[in-house]
Amino acid sequence: MIGRLGGRPVTVASFVLTAAGAALMTRISPDANPYVTLLPGFVLAALGIGSAFVTATTTTMANIPPGENGVASGIINTLHELGGSIGMAVVSTVAAASLASGSTVSIGGFVSGLTLCAVVAGVAAVVSLGLVPPGRPAAAFVGYGHGQGWWPARPRKIGRRRLAGQPCAVP
Repeated sequence: MIGRLGGRPVTVASFVLTAAGAALMTRISPDANPYVTLLPGFVLAALGIGSAFVTATTTTMANIPPGENGVASGIINTLHELGGSIGMAVVSTVAAASLASGSTVSIGGFVSGLTLCAVVAGVAAVVSLGLVPPGRPAAAFVGYGHGQGWWPARPRKIGRRRLAGQPCAVP
């Protein structure tokens, strides 16, 4: 059912799930059970960000010319990795602020970092309303491996052998 909705609703729902998961994790406390406090938030955030990455990739690949799919795929993967690295660095820096306060155990920085994650995911949900095209692509993408290979359209003869998957009968 989710696959039939298209890019925009799935992307918005993905970021809302991610924000809800991060918001659930802000309930952490030093004496709380981490399985009860953190696990539900991690599960929601993982479902949300995982489906957001898949939707971003498929939406982008469906809306570019087929000749540029290699470049677009490389850019998408690079931006996923770069965004994850920068995001993790920022959240870790905010969370580490609680460790620099001295010898007392404080988790205020971690709560601030998780709150930042929830806010950024919420903003991403709102921004995706304007950036992601509505609905599914008009036509299914047919690219390499799906009917258009690097083989020629018609079999050619090279000497006595034929290309394009034709059986060769070499005497």
